[in-house]
Amino acid sequence: ERAAPEEPAARGERRSEGTREMPAVAPTDPPSPSRRPPAGAAPTSSRSDGAQRAARRKRRRSGTFGKTLGRLVRGLAVILVILAALTPAYLWGSSRYFFAFEGGEVVAYRGLPYAPLGVELNREWQRPGLRESEIKEPYEEPVENHKLYTRGQAEKVLENLGR
Repeated sequence: ERAAPEEPAARGERRSEGTREMPAVAPTDPPSPSRRPPAGAAPTSSRSDGAQRAARRKRRRSGTFGKTLGRLVRGLAVILVILAALTPAYLWGSSRYFFAFEGGEVVAYRGLPYAPLGVELNREWQRPGLRESEIKEPYEEPVENHKLYTRGQAEKVLENLGR
C-alpha cells in the first residue's frame, strides 16, 4: 500500500488557499520560410488585407459622419441664436407705422422705412386718399421724415391729416 502524501502543514510549510499554478506556455515555432514575409516588408497581422481595408473604410466613414453631424448641429445652433437675437427687433419693427408720399399721395405703411440689401421692411397698410397738398402743416415734416408711430398714434394721425 502506498503512503499518503504529507500535508504541507504537517511538513511545516504554508500554502495559500485557492491558488493554482499557471500552466507553462510553449513557445511558438517561427514561421516557415515559405510563410515568412519578404525582407523589408511590413509585418502583417492575422487579418486579411481586405478585412483591414474594410475596417479602415468603416472608421473613415464613421469619422466623416460624426464630423458632418457635428457641423450640422453647430450650424443649426448658430441659426437659432441669430433668430433668437433678431426676433425682438422684428416684433418691434412690425408694430410700427409711418407715413410717406408716393406719387403725390399719402400712404400709411406698417413696418420700418428701410430696405437693407434691397429687402423692404414694410408693407402698405392704408391709403387715406389724401394728396400731398391737402396735408396740414404740422404733419408734413413727420410724413417726409417717416416718423414712427404705434398703431393707436397712426390712427389718430390719419384722422387729423387733412382737417
